[in-house]
Amino acid sequence: MKIEKLCYFLSVAKHRNFTKAAHECHIAQPAISKQMLSLEKDLGFLLFQRKNRRVELTDAGAEFYQSVSCLMEEYEASIRRVRELPEQRIKRQPASAESLMENGVGFSGIEKLDYFVCAAKHHNFTKAAKECGVAQSAISQQIASLESMLGCNLFRRSGRSVELTAQGELFFADARRLQRLYRQAVENARNVACQREEHHLTIGIPGLQSADALRGRLAAWKKDFPQLEVKLQRYSPEYSRRELSQQLYDAILCYWTPQDEEKEYYYIELGKKPIKVLVSQKNTLAGQPGLSFRQVLDKADKLYMSYDIWIQLRALGLISTMEQRKIQWFHDPDLLLPMGSINQAVVMTTDFSAKTAEEMLEYPVQGDSVELREILLFRSQSRNRLPKTLCVS
Repeated sequence: MKIEKLCYFLSVAKHRNFTKAAHECHIAQPAISKQMLSLEKDLGFLLFQRKNRRVELTDAGAEFYQSVSCLMEEYEASIRRVRELPEQRIKRQPASAESLMENGVGFSGIEKLDYFVCAAKHHNFTKAAKECGVAQSAISQQIASLESMLGCNLFRRSGRSVELTAQGELFFADARRLQRLYRQAVENARNVACQREEHHLTIGIPGLQSADALRGRLAAWKKDFPQLEVKLQRYSPEYSRRELSQQLYDAILCYWTPQDEEKEYYYIELGKKPIKVLVSQKNTLAGQPGLSFRQVLDKADKLYMSYDIWIQLRALGLISTMEQRKIQWFHDPDLLLPMGSINQAVVMTTDFSAKTAEEMLEYPVQGDSVELREILLFRSQSRNRLPKTLCVS
């Protein structure tokens, strides 16, 4: 039972913010973010929806939060019961439950429950260490720390064997119950996550214009699965595959790259999209028709494109070091045309409408166009089984 991370989880859930939670728990913000990702991976479902600096609990996260809060109340009650027994007390004055919880010590104490339960079951620290996969000295140190926190001896040491004291017997019964509560909390939250994911699909998209590519595919899926609910959510192209691996999305709409052939991914090809060149009517290139795609790259004094297109052109070897200096790429492709019009730039894009491009001219590129493969990319080991079901249909 990895409950060390629950301290961080409850704090993040309370503040809806990683930075504030990190400050309360006295650790670095990247560390608490990493711990939450690790906890989500251990549990097999998302606890939070990340929204810039703020986070919101998912349905499964809210269920888990309620259960864990109850578990912690049980833990504090157990501490009080153990301390009320008069015998076998150790000399060090125990800290108050309030100060323990304020400083996070109480939560680290509950992390030692696995070691304590295992040692109590075997009546031997060495056997407990072997079962827990740690050194015997680690077991001894963790239990000594737990005893110090509780302010009483849990074991009577006799050579290599140990026996539970009266406080130990009481705490052992409570610890087993806390372990069951934790397993039940995980099961309940996982059930909520599965019920929601049974008909829900979250797709990351780079911009609103690009979503048009999904209309036909989604209409076919809705016909076969009328209960399907799709959520479209903007992603940052620079971090799209990392966020897909973190299961923030069930799929992302993107352009194919060689890494997408790895076993970690599978994809549906939606078609090929040519890169269109649009120029401001006031740009000098507007009066120079008949240039090839390569010549447009050479002659344009100011080039705007999305991050995805920039990556693709670099991979194709079409952008030189000199040309990179005059290129400005955007995370949000919906900003390309407005910004291109305002700053009289040359814009390279695959998605635009007549309305959004009304102040820009589509440049008649000569020769072969550059086409990109548009795909819907999935992660092979996703917890949500719906994508594979849809792809087979």
